[in-house]
Amino acid sequence: MVKKIFNADDFGATHGVNRAVAKAYHEGILNSTSIMISLDFVDEALALAKEMPDLDIGLHLNLTNEYAVSDPKDIPLLADEKGCFKHGFVNLLLLSVFKFRQLRHEAELEARAQIEKARKLGIKLSHIDSHRHIHHIPLIFGIVNRLARVYQIPRILVVNENIFNTLKSN
Repeated sequence: MVKKIFNADDFGATHGVNRAVAKAYHEGILNSTSIMISLDFVDEALALAKEMPDLDIGLHLNLTNEYAVSDPKDIPLLADEKGCFKHGFVNLLLLSVFKFRQLRHEAELEARAQIEKARKLGIKLSHIDSHRHIHHIPLIFGIVNRLARVYQIPRILVVNENIFNTLKSN
């Protein structure tokens, strides 16, 4: 039998998102979510997750919004001195061509930091996806694929949508 996955992104991003995930789960609509581990409402999301024991939780890898987990001195291409991410999808795509080695190093460092933070918080990650679909950038997909194997994360979620809609929103 094929398992259908109904996933909600951005868990941990805002109070409203957290409540919507919980509501959808309790109404039987949702069986999976992706957590943004470095955002302000993660503690609330984790508290709510305790009330949803069979909810799969994946990492919603974030390299574009708000703050990094890594020390900003270690990822100057990705984040400013306060640790705030500096780039959207299009800029990350361009950096993957023009600053390949530096982006590969920094993106892997930050992705590892996010995975390890999730694990330290007791989350057994069911999958990885990403905010603004940045894991569909080939360089970043390679990192995600490798880290999924290293950390034994069983799935990488991919989307089937028009890439031009994503590009227009950046």
